[in-house]
Amino acid sequence: MKKFILVGQTSKGYLVEMDRKGKKGLVHLRVAREKYKWDKPPKGFQIHHIDRDKTNNKKGNLIAIHQKDHYRMHMRGDIRIDRGRKNLK
Repeated sequence: MKKFILVGQTSKGYLVEMDRKGKKGLVHLRVAREKYKWDKPPKGFQIHHIDRDKTNNKKGNLIAIHQKDHYRMHMRGDIRIDRGRKNLK
């Protein structure tokens, strides 16, 4: 199992970590890859923080969403995530 060290934050507020080999990456992307068992998100998809807290990278707070819907969610506010669902994986 890889070990990661938190090394900072991007200008947009995302947490940055570094592995033992010195490779840096965004924490939420690694957690989402583990959650969905992906090498990387499918083309056109982004990872959304359900509670909009970019430092809350728990698996239950991250969801893969198409970039068009992600834009609509943040810019227009006309898409909502059902927080009552327990099967968000």
